[in-house]
Amino acid sequence: MCPNPHCRKGFISTPKLNKHFHASHYLKRTIICQEFNCGKGFRTKQELKRHQNNLHSDYRPFECSQKGCDFKCKTEGQLNSHTIHIHSDIYAFKCNECEKTFKSQNSLSIHLRIHSTEDTFRCRYEGCNQWFKNTKRLRKHKIAVHSAHQPWYPCEWPACDYRSECSHKLKIHRRLHTGERPFECRWPACGKRFRIRKGRLDHERIHSNTKNYVCHWPGCGYRCVQSANLTKHMKVHQK
Repeated sequence: MCPNPHCRKGFISTPKLNKHFHASHYLKRTIICQEFNCGKGFRTKQELKRHQNNLHSDYRPFECSQKGCDFKCKTEGQLNSHTIHIHSDIYAFKCNECEKTFKSQNSLSIHLRIHSTEDTFRCRYEGCNQWFKNTKRLRKHKIAVHSAHQPWYPCEWPACDYRSECSHKLKIHRRLHTGERPFECRWPACGKRFRIRKGRLDHERIHSNTKNYVCHWPGCGYRCVQSANLTKHMKVHQK
């Protein structure tokens, strides 16, 4: 576990712990992003480049190789995550608390937080170090306390107060106002269109009857085509 009292992050090996400690708590943030209205500081040029690719660029060099999928992203890690969560039916990671299974270690790690009584999401703004139980509360905190230091992208539509940390998310949000639906179902003679790529993928599973969404409640075995149907189904177990 990281010795920094404000971090508490765990690692499976000493080299990974040392690398994290040196990068996160030892080096100073002396490399400044020069993008307009940003000015965020970083410890290494690699961190700066990653930040600029994620927030200030629409370049997406990594493409999904699955037939019929036109997903593109900025990093190899994002592509691997997409492949696992969208195209894989293997749930190899099991929660020892509730028997629920997941497609990736990261998904399991996020799930394990619901069994913890500790606040596990830390605000990483310099000098803050507040902790929160979920990302929703953390995001509200960032907007309320740190918005002056964050390069937010506001929606320019009249009477809309939406804003995002990412220009790509703002681009998707604008489609709510314009009605733009750039993703058309690729099934013959369908023609239905969607605002986001995931909406199209979920819809196309109706045609193929691919039931990728599985209820992990003990003894249930329910499977369905769309994530929205699984969400509705889970309410049966929560009564």
